[in-house]
Amino acid sequence: MTVDLGGDSLPEERVSIGEVELDGGMSLRDKLALDRTYLAKERTTLSYIRTGITFIGVSFFVWRFIDAGSIVKALLSLLFAVPGLYAVVRGMKSIFSGRNDRKEFEQNYMAVKRKWKIKSKAEYGRSAKT
Repeated sequence: MTVDLGGDSLPEERVSIGEVELDGGMSLRDKLALDRTYLAKERTTLSYIRTGITFIGVSFFVWRFIDAGSIVKALLSLLFAVPGLYAVVRGMKSIFSGRNDRKEFEQNYMAVKRKWKIKSKAEYGRSAKT
Protein backbone atom coordinates (compact mmCIF):
# COMPACT_ATOMS: atom_id res chain seq x y z
CA MET A 1 0.00 0.00 0.00
CA THR A 2 1.22 3.53 -0.76
CA VAL A 3 0.50 6.91 0.77
CA ASP A 4 -0.67 9.58 -1.69
CA LEU A 5 1.04 12.97 -1.36
CA GLY A 6 -0.69 14.77 -4.19
CA GLY A 7 0.93 12.99 -7.10
CA ASP A 8 3.93 11.63 -5.21
CA SER A 9 3.57 8.34 -3.45
CA LEU A 10 5.59 6.78 -0.69
CA PRO A 11 5.91 3.13 0.17
CA GLU A 12 4.24 2.23 3.44
CA GLU A 13 7.49 1.08 5.06
CA ARG A 14 9.49 3.69 6.92
CA VAL A 15 11.40 6.07 4.70
CA SER A 16 13.57 8.93 5.88
CA ILE A 17 12.19 12.33 4.95
CA GLY A 18 15.43 13.30 3.23
CA GLU A 19 15.24 10.28 0.91
CA VAL A 20 11.93 11.17 -0.74
CA GLU A 21 12.49 12.98 -4.03
CA LEU A 22 9.89 15.43 -5.35
CA ASP A 23 9.68 17.21 -8.70
CA GLY A 24 12.69 19.27 -9.71
CA GLY A 25 15.20 17.27 -7.71
CA MET A 26 13.96 18.68 -4.41
CA SER A 27 13.72 16.33 -1.45
CA LEU A 28 10.77 16.37 0.92
CA ARG A 29 13.04 17.79 3.61
CA ASP A 30 13.93 20.69 1.28
CA LYS A 31 10.28 21.25 0.44
CA LEU A 32 9.27 21.39 4.11
CA ALA A 33 12.17 23.73 4.92
CA LEU A 34 11.15 25.94 2.03
CA ASP A 35 7.55 26.04 3.26
CA ARG A 36 8.64 27.01 6.77
CA THR A 37 10.93 29.74 5.47
CA TYR A 38 8.32 31.17 3.10
CA LEU A 39 5.65 31.25 5.81
CA ALA A 40 8.08 32.92 8.23
CA LYS A 41 8.75 35.56 5.58
CA GLU A 42 5.02 36.20 5.20
CA ARG A 43 4.57 36.47 8.98
CA THR A 44 7.39 39.02 9.15
CA THR A 45 5.80 41.12 6.41
CA LEU A 46 2.42 41.07 8.13
CA SER A 47 4.01 41.95 11.47
CA TYR A 48 5.56 45.06 9.91
CA ILE A 49 2.13 46.18 8.77
CA ARG A 50 0.46 45.31 12.09
CA THR A 51 3.12 47.13 14.11
CA GLY A 52 2.91 50.18 11.85
CA ILE A 53 -0.87 50.39 12.22
CA THR A 54 -0.49 50.12 16.00
CA PHE A 55 2.04 52.97 16.05
CA ILE A 56 -0.26 55.15 13.95
CA GLY A 57 -3.14 54.35 16.32
CA VAL A 58 -1.00 55.36 19.31
CA SER A 59 -0.14 58.63 17.60
CA PHE A 60 -3.88 59.39 17.12
CA PHE A 61 -4.49 58.51 20.77
CA VAL A 62 -1.70 60.87 21.89
CA TRP A 63 -3.03 63.65 19.68
CA ARG A 64 -6.59 63.25 20.89
CA PHE A 65 -6.34 62.41 24.59
CA ILE A 66 -3.03 63.68 26.01
CA ASP A 67 -3.26 67.05 27.70
CA ALA A 68 -0.09 68.88 26.86
CA GLY A 69 0.96 71.93 24.91
CA SER A 70 0.30 71.80 21.19
CA ILE A 71 4.01 71.56 20.35
CA VAL A 72 4.60 68.70 22.80
CA LYS A 73 1.46 66.96 21.58
CA ALA A 74 2.56 67.29 17.94
CA LEU A 75 6.05 66.00 18.70
CA LEU A 76 4.72 63.01 20.63
CA SER A 77 2.29 62.20 17.82
CA LEU A 78 5.03 62.44 15.21
CA LEU A 79 7.28 60.30 17.38
CA PHE A 80 4.82 57.43 16.85
CA ALA A 81 3.37 58.30 13.43
CA VAL A 82 6.63 58.44 11.45
CA PRO A 83 7.93 54.96 12.42
CA GLY A 84 4.39 53.63 12.01
CA LEU A 85 4.14 54.95 8.47
CA TYR A 86 7.60 53.59 7.70
CA ALA A 87 6.65 50.11 8.91
CA VAL A 88 3.39 50.09 6.94
CA VAL A 89 5.10 51.31 3.76
CA ARG A 90 7.90 48.76 4.13
CA GLY A 91 5.41 45.92 4.63
CA MET A 92 3.25 47.01 1.70
CA LYS A 93 6.33 47.43 -0.51
CA SER A 94 7.34 43.86 0.25
CA ILE A 95 3.88 42.62 -0.70
CA PHE A 96 3.47 44.63 -3.91
CA SER A 97 7.05 44.43 -5.18
CA GLY A 98 6.56 40.76 -6.07
CA ARG A 99 9.21 39.59 -3.60
CA ASN A 100 6.67 37.18 -2.18
CA ASP A 101 6.47 35.18 -5.41
CA ARG A 102 6.61 31.56 -4.30
CA LYS A 103 8.05 30.12 -7.53
CA GLU A 104 10.89 32.63 -7.57
CA PHE A 105 11.56 31.87 -3.91
CA GLU A 106 11.89 28.13 -4.71
CA GLN A 107 14.20 28.81 -7.66
CA ASN A 108 16.47 31.00 -5.53
CA TYR A 109 16.57 28.29 -2.86
CA MET A 110 17.61 25.62 -5.35
CA ALA A 111 20.18 27.95 -6.96
CA VAL A 112 21.83 28.58 -3.59
CA LYS A 113 21.77 24.86 -2.84
CA ARG A 114 23.48 24.10 -6.17
CA LYS A 115 26.00 26.93 -5.76
CA TRP A 116 27.10 25.74 -2.35
CA LYS A 117 26.76 22.07 -3.35
CA ILE A 118 24.55 21.33 -0.36
CA LYS A 119 23.42 17.72 -0.39
CA SER A 120 20.58 16.09 1.46
CA LYS A 121 21.22 13.04 3.64
CA ALA A 122 19.82 10.83 0.89
CA GLU A 123 22.27 12.26 -1.65
CA TYR A 124 25.18 11.60 0.71
CA GLY A 125 24.01 8.01 1.07
CA ARG A 126 23.76 7.56 -2.69
CA SER A 127 27.22 8.99 -3.38
CA ALA A 128 28.77 6.67 -0.78
CA LYS A 129 27.17 3.59 -2.38
CA THR A 130 28.40 4.35 -5.90
